[in-house]
Amino acid sequence: MTAFRRRVRHLVAGLPPGTVVTYGDVAREIGHPGAARAVGQALRDTGADLPWWRVVSASGRLADHLVDRQSARLRSEGVDVVDGRVRRGDGSSDDHRSASTAGPPAAYRGGPPVAKDAVVPPAEPGPASGPSVTTPAAAPGAIHHLELYVSDLERSARFWGWLLGRFGYEPFQEWDDGISFRTPSTYLVFVEAPDDSRRLDRRAAGLNHLAFALTSPELVDDLRHDLAEREVRLLYDDRYPHAGGADHYAVFFEDPDGLKVEVVATSPEGSAG
Repeated sequence: MTAFRRRVRHLVAGLPPGTVVTYGDVAREIGHPGAARAVGQALRDTGADLPWWRVVSASGRLADHLVDRQSARLRSEGVDVVDGRVRRGDGSSDDHRSASTAGPPAAYRGGPPVAKDAVVPPAEPGPASGPSVTTPAAAPGAIHHLELYVSDLERSARFWGWLLGRFGYEPFQEWDDGISFRTPSTYLVFVEAPDDSRRLDRRAAGLNHLAFALTSPELVDDLRHDLAEREVRLLYDDRYPHAGGADHYAVFFEDPDGLKVEVVATSPEGSAG
């Protein structure tokens, strides 16, 4: 489990009855403003044993498939829920305010309004379409970041969030049509394509594939197993693990849009069982 998900779990586990916060509140509290979507994914994947019902969307609207269970649990804790939406302390429900994990949030005590934190990208997508970013200085020539267009942002965020989490990436920033993940030295950005009518063709001019490193063949084997369980399309699997050459231990597969991804072991194969 990544450090990001451990922090999400720790914070949500500590929410007392009657407290309601948003996914964005959780993201900000753990030091990842803008990672609301990643908080939601973390709770979906690992939050069954947590008081997940105390975390809602920024609008207060409960998810359709959870509305009955979540409403019942919130009402049992004294939270006002009307027509599938959590209501604020002043009786309205058209927006949320910042919440505190020390007790019932201001949004439900009628406290003074606090402006929402929102990231609004420019109308025309492009290299500057996401939030401003500050990252540690990198060595000259090192890749600072990569930005990829995707056809379905939610689908790609699930896939890449899971995959990159295995490599130590953490959710970085999020806006309406984009999300990013980072390590201390680089970050990857995924943006909803303005035109998703054309499927990626890695045989045409342009990017052929992305390659990531793991430290041992055993970790590559574990990843291949999990990819197969998730029904990810494996490439050159009849030649695994040496599709890239006799001295190259790697697994190849496709992301949801058909982008080829390689994960290679950096230590000798002799360490593999």
